[in-house]
Amino acid sequence: MTLGFTVGDVGAWLFILWVCVDWYINLTLPMEDFMKATFKTGMDALAVLWA
Repeated sequence: MTLGFTVGDVGAWLFILWVCVDWYINLTLPMEDFMKATFKTGMDALAVLWA
C-alpha cells in the first residue's frame, strides 16, 4: 500500500508551511526589527559567499 505522496507533494506542503510561518513571523514581529534582522542576515550571507 502506498501513501500516494511524491517528492513534489512533500515539497509543496513544505513550501506552504514555510510561507505560513514566514507570514506569521512578519505579522508578529515589529516590521522595523524584522527588516533589521533580514538585512543583517543578508549581509552575513554575502560575507560568507565572498569569504
